Amino acid sequence: MTRPYNQQSTRALFEPTKAEAMKLKNRTVMTLMTCNCAGPDLVSGVFTAEYYAKCTSLRSIITEDNQVSAPAQGYANMLGCYTDDQIAG
Repeated sequence: MTRPYNQQSTRALFEPTKAEAMKLKNRTVMTLMTCNCAGPDLVSGVFTAEYYAKCTSLRSIITEDNQVSAPAQGYANMLGCYTDDQIAG
């Protein structure tokens, strides 16, 4: 069964709303999963901080996956959390 198109509910996506203490310009939110911006030895650095600073202006929900061991690396430049430098980074 096909749902009929409802223009009124679609319009609501672009109306201002509030999420707890945050006032949002609309109901669409970009969700970040990972930035693939690790530096040497997969440690977070200046680029990582700059990336997330830019994202705060988007009022994004920020999540980050990290590799828990060298063999667990799924793709390039993924932040690690298994060495002292990565944890301190």
